[in-house]
Amino acid sequence: MRRLPLAVLALVLSSPFWDLGHPLWEVDDARYAEVPRELHEAGWPLVPTLNGMDYVEKPPLIYWLGAASYGAFGVSEAAARLPLALAALAGLAGVWWLGAWLFSAAVGQGAALVLGTMLIYSGLSHMITPDMTLTAALVWATALGLRVLHRPEDASWAAPAAWLGIAAAFFSKGLIGVLLPGLWVCSLAVLDPKLRPGFKRLLLGPGPLLALALVGAWVVAMERTAPGFCRVFFLEQHFQRFLDVGKYNRPGGWWYFGAEAAWGALPWTPAALAASALPLLRWRKADPRELQLALWPALVIAFFTTSSSKLPTYILPAFPFMALLTARLLLDGAPD
Repeated sequence: MRRLPLAVLALVLSSPFWDLGHPLWEVDDARYAEVPRELHEAGWPLVPTLNGMDYVEKPPLIYWLGAASYGAFGVSEAAARLPLALAALAGLAGVWWLGAWLFSAAVGQGAALVLGTMLIYSGLSHMITPDMTLTAALVWATALGLRVLHRPEDASWAAPAAWLGIAAAFFSKGLIGVLLPGLWVCSLAVLDPKLRPGFKRLLLGPGPLLALALVGAWVVAMERTAPGFCRVFFLEQHFQRFLDVGKYNRPGGWWYFGAEAAWGALPWTPAALAASALPLLRWRKADPRELQLALWPALVIAFFTTSSSKLPTYILPAFPFMALLTARLLLDGAPD
């Protein structure tokens, strides 16, 4: 893996674009293709529709990207999937960049290879789902945030970019795009005093105001245009979905996402689980960088385990850092 042939890397990086035009698979695929079509044909109104009715349950990024793709390439299955393929590629590029500056160029390349061939990431790159745009946004938001924590002198460009990633994550899947990276970064600052100068730079710059302005303007405009939006979007689709299994009927035991992590990481499962667990189990002796990365998938899986509503796609954001830790383990080995 240390010297990956360019042909292998090109094959992995291009895999999200294979067979973009295959028929839509199931109801979610169809819904996330239809809403952008109606948005495109209606001339980009603020409020998206599904079958002519206002559809305000989900954030708009996947609809905006789909409508833009239809406008550029015409309405087709390939155009519907193209934005998700690009999002998958962005996620691969993000984990490559993070691995390259945090560890080495070889680890960065290896991380992209591992992530691009993981079953869940490869599979979802061919489906129309906001979980892929969320994951790409969070890869870059967390990678850039970690850059600020490790190198505060880069905050002038990395911090605003990280907050733009947070805004993109919100526009992909809502509050979870803010909550998860916020909990993770705060945990890192609490656990490692060396990261606190960068943490302050991350919070005190213009980035938070930029993200708040973008998100706030959209929320206010939506509520004014479609009264009741905040109730549906925040109360029903966030809090009730998280707490009320009866309405959404997507239950799962405490082990649910552990099993999903195992099969989703195939064919890298043994190495991925070991690489993600070892820094936590050996936290006193672990490389601080590996421990910081390992906290992310642990947080994502633990958070969604507490949710009453469970779907396999929810923990997709955990896999990029699992892939990076896997590449690090396979290339550099476990610490003594």
